[in-house]
Amino acid sequence: MSAADGRRIYFTEPFSYANASMGGGGTYREALSLGQNGLVWMYDQDLDEVELVSQNFTFPDGILVETNAAGQEESLLVAETVKFQIQRMFLIGDRAGQSELIQQDLPAMPDGLDRDGQGRIWVGMIKQRSNAVNWIHQHTWIKHLLLRLPHTWMPVSAATSFMGFDQSLRTPLFYSEHDGSVLTEISVVIPGKNHLYLATVGHDNQGLYRVPNPALPD
Repeated sequence: MSAADGRRIYFTEPFSYANASMGGGGTYREALSLGQNGLVWMYDQDLDEVELVSQNFTFPDGILVETNAAGQEESLLVAETVKFQIQRMFLIGDRAGQSELIQQDLPAMPDGLDRDGQGRIWVGMIKQRSNAVNWIHQHTWIKHLLLRLPHTWMPVSAATSFMGFDQSLRTPLFYSEHDGSVLTEISVVIPGKNHLYLATVGHDNQGLYRVPNPALPD
C-alpha cells in the first residue's frame, strides 16, 4: 500500500524465520502457533531504502495507509489474518510506535483492505472462522500433535466472505458470505463506481469477480 504521494510503499511480511515458505502449509502452521514473527516494512523511493516499521505482529497481511488533514501518513491499519483481527499502528504523534486493536473476533480471516470514494473500508475475508479453530485455541495441548499432521487433514470451510466498515473501521456496515461454489478465498475487495470487484486466491480462481455496490450510508 503506497502513501498519498506515492513515494513510500508499505508492505507486510506475514512470518519471518529460517526456511519459511508461503502457501497452505505455512499458513496452517501460523494459524495454529499464532507466532508473533510478522513484520511491517516501508520502501522509500526517494532514498531507495527499505525500513523496518514494526515487528511482533501475528501473520500481518492486509495493510492500509491512513493520512491526516495535512496529508501526512498518520497510521497503518494491519490485518492479523489468523487472529481474526485488525490493528491500527500509529506512525506519528504521541502514540508513534504504538498500536491499538480496532476489530477482534471477526467471523472470518481478514486479508486485503481498501477504501472506497466515501472513505469506507472494505475487507476481503479468505476463510470463515470455524468451531474447530475455536476449540483448538482453547485446548492448546493438541497443537503439538496437529502440527505434525498434513494441513490437508484439517477441516476447513469452503465459505468465504467480505465486509464493509465506516471510515474509522469501528462500525460494520455490510457483510456478505459465499459458500465457495463460485468463488473461493476472497482476498481483497476493490471498490469501483458501480461495483465491488472481488479478487480471490483460491487454486481454482477464474479471475476477477464483481457484485453491485450495496446501498450504504455515506
